[in-house]
Amino acid sequence: MQKLIKISISPEITQEIGAEIAKLLMIGDVISVSGELGTGKTCLIGGIVRALGGGDNITSASFTMLSVYDASVPIYHFDAYRLDDSAQAVNLGIDDYIFGKGITIIEWGDRIKNILPDGSLIIEIEYIEDETRKITIFSNSEKWQERILKLRKIWIL
Repeated sequence: MQKLIKISISPEITQEIGAEIAKLLMIGDVISVSGELGTGKTCLIGGIVRALGGGDNITSASFTMLSVYDASVPIYHFDAYRLDDSAQAVNLGIDDYIFGKGITIIEWGDRIKNILPDGSLIIEIEYIEDETRKITIFSNSEKWQERILKLRKIWIL
């Protein structure tokens, strides 16, 4: 399994990392973004959404559970922070989006990992200090192994 680790030293770089990830996304992709409060999950997602043409008004979906961004492809941004369990996500209709015709990004995806489809992209963000974050990107999917390798090559240059 390819694991890619990137260090961000600012919110702007975290957004740039999101923008680079966006270049590899396709309809049907599911991305889980996890990390403690304040690590930059929404910041990274904002970089993805902006890079796909979804506008600049990106906020955490914490209070609405779902934000839909009209971009080059529909982007469904779920926030699982307030969910009690995976069953609640299913009852809210998350499957309609995960298996829909857009890109699904789930903030706090580790809370519902047992219902994420095989082949989801997993992004974990860890606090190091101040604005420095460790961003780990991986998947057990063959399709993502190739894309992660492309991302690694982009970042080495």
